[in-house]
Amino acid sequence: MFDLLKEVILSRWHEWDLGQTPCDISFIRRTSTWLGDSGKVVFYVFPIGGESPALIAKTVQNPDFGGAIRKEAQNTLYVWEKLSKDIKSAIPRPLCLDEIDDLPVYFEVATPGMAFPDMVAGCWLKKTKKKIIVKAVEEVSCWLSRFYIEMGVKTVCLQDVDIHDFFLKPIDAFVQRINLSGTERKAISDFKDMAKSLKGTNIKFVPEHGDFWGGSILLGTDGRLKIIDWEFFNPCNLPLQDFLNLAVHPGFVISNNKENGLLGEFMNLFSDSYFPEIIGSFFWEKVRFFGLDSAECVELIFALFLIKLSLDRDHNTKLKNSWRCLFSYFIENRSLCRLIKSSYSKR
Repeated sequence: MFDLLKEVILSRWHEWDLGQTPCDISFIRRTSTWLGDSGKVVFYVFPIGGESPALIAKTVQNPDFGGAIRKEAQNTLYVWEKLSKDIKSAIPRPLCLDEIDDLPVYFEVATPGMAFPDMVAGCWLKKTKKKIIVKAVEEVSCWLSRFYIEMGVKTVCLQDVDIHDFFLKPIDAFVQRINLSGTERKAISDFKDMAKSLKGTNIKFVPEHGDFWGGSILLGTDGRLKIIDWEFFNPCNLPLQDFLNLAVHPGFVISNNKENGLLGEFMNLFSDSYFPEIIGSFFWEKVRFFGLDSAECVELIFALFLIKLSLDRDHNTKLKNSWRCLFSYFIENRSLCRLIKSSYSKR
């Protein structure tokens, strides 16, 4: 694979407008976990003597999962072509999709930078950590607002078919697949009643990145926000999904420590006393824009978000049932939504 990959890259370097073709290149190879044993493989490609990667090549070890790579190539190109010049600077420039040794290989320009969790983890002082998180949330909020507008927002008057497809269907699949406690079953019943009560409500459906956790958000070497890894992009979905993913994603830490709960560092965006003003402001702005008219509706969106990820992701990860654990924690500690409810009480 290395020799063929090198041959393809060097032959297309000039065509891809990457500058003068180097005499040679080197690779750093990393295996991702989200495809489990199929092994998504990412190659960071460096010109000899270069300090930063010039491009990235993504493939899989198992050709049966090649569709995931093809989808990422298709999604990134779709988003790239829809966005205006200024906002697309946050998106990796797609180069091409090729086949090497009967495996799809997707090439994109590298976006050197530091991932959000690394920035936060490197802070020893709470004051510095707070500053970084607040700044990131502000920038993400601004970028997402522009992203929604440029990619297109669709206002949907919810009817029975929408309520079934977007709310009741995933909830019923969750109930059938997961062993639930009595408390969870009661909460599920509440959520289904909430969903049915939404008939006739106008809600804005938006495009979503689909994997919007800290590892997909970089501070680029140019000091600007970068959003990478578009394999789960969805052009039209329920609102708040991306921000909720950032807020509760267990990729940062999953712990049984009762002080932080299972939600770890990112969950502090909802519960930590440092951040209520900035997060509350963000939520109220977005909730109002989306047409979510009650705290209960936001809570339903939150629960549905955890349910969908429990169904879609847990069987593909080494952290078995991680999203299922988050759902349990959420149900047992629904007061974690107090920030949302507080926002509504101040309307």
